[in-house]
Amino acid sequence: MKLTTEEAAIFPRTFGTVSIIVGAIWLIQGLGFADTGSFMDRQPAWAVAGVILILIGLISTLAHRRKRKEDKPVQPRS
Repeated sequence: MKLTTEEAAIFPRTFGTVSIIVGAIWLIQGLGFADTGSFMDRQPAWAVAGVILILIGLISTLAHRRKRKEDKPVQPRS
């Protein structure tokens, strides 16, 4: 089964978005801004892991956007 370009584009966008959201949650909990009583509260390791995951998500999303721009044919100006 061969994926179309649009179908193949879903994974990097979804992965990037989910990574950014989860990373932000980890960062907020690790810094202690969301005092939920979780084992992650005020733990610097989780804040660092959150930042790393946010960066991975941003790289995935931005790399996908750049590739999409390169793949589009250039329309001649009239």
